[in-house]
Amino acid sequence: MRKKIYLLFTFFIGVWSLTAQVYPTLKVVGPELRKVDGSEVVLKGVNYNLLDDGAIYLTQNAQTYMNYIDQVALTGANSIRIPWFTNKFNHWRKDYPNTGTPQSALDGGQLSNLIGYCYTKGLIPFLELHDYTFDNNWTNFSNEITNWWLQPSVLNLINSHKEYLIINIANEFGKVRWTNNQTQSLNTFKTHYQALITSLRSAGVDVPIMIDAPDCGQSSTELLSIADDLLIADPQSNLIFSAHTYWYGYAGNVNSVDAKINEIVAADVCFVFGEVSNRQDVTGNPADGVYNLDAVYKRVLLKACENRIGRLVWAFNH
Repeated sequence: MRKKIYLLFTFFIGVWSLTAQVYPTLKVVGPELRKVDGSEVVLKGVNYNLLDDGAIYLTQNAQTYMNYIDQVALTGANSIRIPWFTNKFNHWRKDYPNTGTPQSALDGGQLSNLIGYCYTKGLIPFLELHDYTFDNNWTNFSNEITNWWLQPSVLNLINSHKEYLIINIANEFGKVRWTNNQTQSLNTFKTHYQALITSLRSAGVDVPIMIDAPDCGQSSTELLSIADDLLIADPQSNLIFSAHTYWYGYAGNVNSVDAKINEIVAADVCFVFGEVSNRQDVTGNPADGVYNLDAVYKRVLLKACENRIGRLVWAFNH
């Protein structure tokens, strides 16, 4: 009898292994994110802006960033969002060539090594373009941002890490609620993202593409209202939608947070809170003070856990 049971068990395991879905990249399936082996992963991680850390020298000493990534892994995180920069803006690294500029670290392979090292430590890496934060100039989006993602060195990097990489097109790009014509602004947001999705997929990019909500990443409701249109524009249907919960004025209490999260769950799309923090600056100038988000972030994290929504805190500090 035991032998029969064992043989039957072996048969079912064999059938399951033949029919289990596997993917060439991380893959969005409804609201879930699946690994290449088909298993679901709920993202819980950190943001870490390595380029802004003066103790890290990407092009000279890999150990300087490895030490920090090791510490991130010790937190139990399973993902890390890496803000990156073009050479267009005056990031301080541009002025210190001995430390390596963002472009030299890209072209020289150091960014690729960094992404690969994150994965060896059990961290799913997000590559995110950060230096157009809060920009609303769609010419910049169509030219600078699009050209950066489509340059051969970036396409090669994405392909090299496609089994575990997520790309986050532009941090907090675009305004909708903060304009005089919200309907037109939302349509502009949608059409430009549709165009870039098409360009990336045509260039052979199959990995998940994460899209930040407009208005400093806050406007989750507005992003969800165009999520289906964006998914239709993606032949891979491999999109992640993200909000940053600087919600002091958007959803500043428990009931408002619950309402936003209920909208997310009802939308049945893959959603991540790309930045969760306990503080929110007022104007971008530290001298102007900050809002306390204790009530917001605690509720966000609680409800995100209950609903298996990914979340990444802003930001890791060694």
